Amino acid sequence: MISRHPSLRADILALLVVMLPVGACSSSTTAVPSSADASVDTPFATGPCRWSEGEMVLVAVTSAPEGRLELLDAVGTSDGAAVAWRERGLARPSDVLRVRRVRDDGSHHDWSASGRGSLRAVATLANDAPLEFSMAWDAAVDRLAMLVGGATERGPCTFAAFGAGDVQRWQAVDLTVGQGFARAGCGSLQRTATGWSLLTSQVRALWGTDLIHLGDDGRAVRSATLPMTARPPQAEVTRSAMTDGFVATWVEPAADAPGERALHLRRFDESANPRGEDRIVHRAVGTIRDVRVLETGSGLLAVWRLEGDAMPGASEVVVRPLSADGTPSGPVGQLTPYGLQTVGMHAVVRGPEVLTVTAPGAELGRAVFAALDARGVPRGDPRLPLASMQLRSLDAVRVVATRRGALVFMSFTQQFAGGGIMAIPMDCRAQPP
Repeated sequence: MISRHPSLRADILALLVVMLPVGACSSSTTAVPSSADASVDTPFATGPCRWSEGEMVLVAVTSAPEGRLELLDAVGTSDGAAVAWRERGLARPSDVLRVRRVRDDGSHHDWSASGRGSLRAVATLANDAPLEFSMAWDAAVDRLAMLVGGATERGPCTFAAFGAGDVQRWQAVDLTVGQGFARAGCGSLQRTATGWSLLTSQVRALWGTDLIHLGDDGRAVRSATLPMTARPPQAEVTRSAMTDGFVATWVEPAADAPGERALHLRRFDESANPRGEDRIVHRAVGTIRDVRVLETGSGLLAVWRLEGDAMPGASEVVVRPLSADGTPSGPVGQLTPYGLQTVGMHAVVRGPEVLTVTAPGAELGRAVFAALDARGVPRGDPRLPLASMQLRSLDAVRVVATRRGALVFMSFTQQFAGGGIMAIPMDCRAQPP
């Protein structure tokens, strides 16, 4: 079965979406670069890069009229990426959580387990139930870990890890560890020196966010409360991994400007000990979403999506360089113009560049990939439109750094029926002198 073709990509996708059941994609094909600049004789570079878009690969697809494949997360692995999604609306008693490994050229990867293919159903989920999900990769032992909050019968928070040949075993996480009172929420899984950690919220009169440490098997060991602010935030705390711990960001009403919201940042080590003071990254009247903070050599770069109040659904993607402690070190820059109905944004570091991808929903039916320097300035002409095909909408995006360059994952809804998950390899070649 053909899953790629350099000239008929849109037509093939439309045909596959109509004809194929969920997961019925070839796992033996190999991606072929679509640009002469990405010839196989030219070695891949560490960056800065001259980027070229490879051929789209269908990771999974459904033809069910009400079917939807919801992209949950994607993380880098030793030879590519692992991508997870939720199958919804397929006339089943339960939704299904699936995961697949994808090589850095976009081809599907076998889990190397006897009798198993590259596509795995790892859990059943309550139909349409709210779900928190995050993944992390343990490079030392080539193992994938997943955290599910809600939507399962095992409790409000469950953990599983598996690698080649392993059978995943879900472990209920004790959210009362260390304090004894109830907590809600279960997300932002991260690998630590001794196991794993996650973020959860306190359920009591005073607001608070706690870090729960898990052992290597996923059992809760201890907890710590993040010392951040006494004011209840308007947005949940997000966490971005750093080499020496993590950065927490949150949004709360500005104390001195009614109607404004402030994006706060604070660095912590992996035990939740503060490394510096609370910093305000930006103030805005609109809603701040999809915050990512990335390490760029000696400093940081914050990327987020800002929704304005003037036009419902309209937003812009902006960046701001920061010093190592989170203090703003430059002005806010605009990546996408205000007015597009951006539904998703993601960013990752690769060498000296920050790679971003945005999905504009039904506005354009395509995503935009951009490579930035450490100050958030686009390098050269980096904006390549991805997946220019006849789709009703793009619903979510992720970008993962790889040896070749990057993998961009997108979930989509087809014009006629069904939807799916696609992967597009981005090849990094050395810039000419």
